[in-house]
Amino acid sequence: MPDVSKSLPEDPEDPDELRQLAALLPAEVKTRAILIEKLRHQVAGQRNHRFGSFSESIEHLQLALETSEIAVAKMTAKLRLPDEEG
Repeated sequence: MPDVSKSLPEDPEDPDELRQLAALLPAEVKTRAILIEKLRHQVAGQRNHRFGSFSESIEHLQLALETSEIAVAKMTAKLRLPDEEG
């Protein structure tokens, strides 16, 4: 994986050097995105190995909590009285 940050142009005002650097950036971003996804997958696997089904139940509880919070917010918005003018 090329490290773009270490190959910065010597003359920051040289357009050709900046174009070359810009050409490397999409590949660098893609490489790092793949690495991040790989690490996320590894962390998920380690979490599942360590906590097993307990980890899955926590995710279900977090989803249920989020759904409940959304429902409460909707009900609160419906129950709000219109602002009185005057």
